[in-house]
Amino acid sequence: MIDFSKAFDVVRHDVLGAKLAQLKLPPSVLQWIIFFLNGRPQQVKHASSFFSFKPINMGIVQGSGLGPTLYIVMASDFKPLSVINILFKFVDDTTFLVPENTDTDISVEFEHFRW
Repeated sequence: MIDFSKAFDVVRHDVLGAKLAQLKLPPSVLQWIIFFLNGRPQQVKHASSFFSFKPINMGIVQGSGLGPTLYIVMASDFKPLSVINILFKFVDDTTFLVPENTDTDISVEFEHFRW
């Protein structure tokens, strides 16, 4: 079993952008979404110390109104290679079940998904 419970954090923006481009969105909307995702700064605080801001170049903004929709776009074309293997998709989570005896190994299935 593979649980993509942190899937929001590992979405590659280039892959998501390519999937969004296939939806034939107006160019201004596509550019706005990519701008919204890319280069968001993050800062870590430990005790009373603040570390310098670093850009986030992966993931979808959780808690945003757009986040669940972007995740649905990202996961919409996920399908197992084997009919024996099962993929459960939720709005913000994906779980992949591969039985011990299957015609397609879990590592092959995992590599099939483009994050």
